[in-house]
Amino acid sequence: MSIYYDEQKENLNYDGSKIASAYYDGAKVYPNAPVLVQNFAYTGTIQQITLQAGKYLLECWGSGGWSRVGNNYALCGYSYQNIILLNNTNLYVVVGGVGGNGSVGVGGIGGYNGGGNGGVHADITRNGNSGGNGATHISGSSGLLNNSTVRTNIYIVAGAGGNGDTANQKGGHGGGNIANNGNGSHAAGNGIGGNQTSGGAGGKHSSAGIGGNGSAGIGGNGANGVNVGSFNTPGYPGGGGWFGGGGWFGGGGGASTSFCSGGGGSGYINTTKGTGATLRQDEIGYVDKPNKKMEGYARIYKI
Repeated sequence: MSIYYDEQKENLNYDGSKIASAYYDGAKVYPNAPVLVQNFAYTGTIQQITLQAGKYLLECWGSGGWSRVGNNYALCGYSYQNIILLNNTNLYVVVGGVGGNGSVGVGGIGGYNGGGNGGVHADITRNGNSGGNGATHISGSSGLLNNSTVRTNIYIVAGAGGNGDTANQKGGHGGGNIANNGNGSHAAGNGIGGNQTSGGAGGKHSSAGIGGNGSAGIGGNGANGVNVGSFNTPGYPGGGGWFGGGGWFGGGGGASTSFCSGGGGSGYINTTKGTGATLRQDEIGYVDKPNKKMEGYARIYKI
């Protein structure tokens, strides 16, 4: 949580301004203001930091929408973790990226760190869909989230939001133990959100193309359009994460119709490394992304 308590036990933001309420337990009550060690914005590379022995707060946001107010996109997940390091330790921070735009006859490439690829339109003279959003994670090993060694030594993951048609057919929100399914009006064709043990299934709707399944660290691809009725439009991909949909496990991709969207990716907290939580935007304790950008974000505080 991005809060601490002062000596008078007042709820405060990091900048010292009071907030109306807070969700907390003993693991998240800090007697003194945490000291910022470093912010991590999106670079498209693996960012290394060496931390001295001590107590730290890790925070991550996946890629996707950043605010619960006035935002038409599927929101990213938020995760935080309190850790105690007994020795100087190298950590590797990977900040999720936004998928590339589709072009004529081609779907967009998935965003850095696990976004699914966009589907291709059945009419190859038209643009494919954009690629999906990538997750943000911190690990004791260098690499992307689909790497088995990275997953073995993981600390924290924030899932990404799934892709969709903005407010009308919004993708599933990322983060939490179970990310949201896609929000399109054709429910069966929406990608399923990732969870703690498996990727979300791709959407299946009528005669439409079937969306790809999410997997470990990777969101499912959006379905390619098919030459059947209204199903020629390409599907929206799932977000990256712990498992597909866009998180620790990626969410599923949407079926090939503009009325279906991709699932969000799940978050993850390695409880052997420290205490914390992974949260969707509809869960108590969620914190809006501070950089207000579609790309992911991370920061580390000394506590």
